[in-house]
Amino acid sequence: MDENSVQEPLLLSEISVKKTSLLVSSVKWILKILMWAIFVAWIGVIFLFPTQFGNGLLEKYIHATNGNPCGITGL
Repeated sequence: MDENSVQEPLLLSEISVKKTSLLVSSVKWILKILMWAIFVAWIGVIFLFPTQFGNGLLEKYIHATNGNPCGITGL
């Protein structure tokens, strides 16, 4: 009966807040933005790829990256 006394508050009277460092909070913020950017790009690809416009972009990308990026090599 002494453990659950009526005189003790149910909530803590002294709240101790741990402050995170600027580095940790900024890394969390950057990772959160990066994850959202990857997610939005993934959703965009899912809905854009099956369209005719998406296929045209893919073909342009394939043609632009086809072959050697440095031109003709060797003698």
